[in-house]
Amino acid sequence: MAPTLPYNLVALLQSDKLRDRVGLWLMPLAWVGGESNESTRLRVASCDLKDTLLETLPAETRYSGLNAKKILELLQSIAKQQPRCTLVYNVDVLFTRLKHQERLQVWDQLYNGFPHYPCALLIAIPETAVNPLSLSGALEKWQADGRLHSDQSTFDEGK
Repeated sequence: MAPTLPYNLVALLQSDKLRDRVGLWLMPLAWVGGESNESTRLRVASCDLKDTLLETLPAETRYSGLNAKKILELLQSIAKQQPRCTLVYNVDVLFTRLKHQERLQVWDQLYNGFPHYPCALLIAIPETAVNPLSLSGALEKWQADGRLHSDQSTFDEGK
């Protein structure tokens, strides 16, 4: 089966039906690296979270001091300043620097801590990064709310 774009999820995120307009797209591995092209096809803005972090650091900075709070601040900034919907990618790159508990904290905040922001966030995660990013246990609630797009049929812990 060919991978599909999350058109329905984008429509839901852009509607006024959700309190927290954040969705997850488990992006096919073959499409990783082409996120800006996919955002064009979806007719949404795109934002590389890694580049956004680097732009906030003073020149000659050697360490970013990355933690859950910093990632949430970056995402809140995007949700406040960007157009109606933005595809945010390279989130997984920053998550690799967080401890397990911090990852869970960020996922929890993304799920229910982004109420009524002007911009919806479509978080693109490589479909193979679910377990390393401590997300596998939370996918069911995202899916039940219609806030998850994936071409995978199940989200087993061992996948």
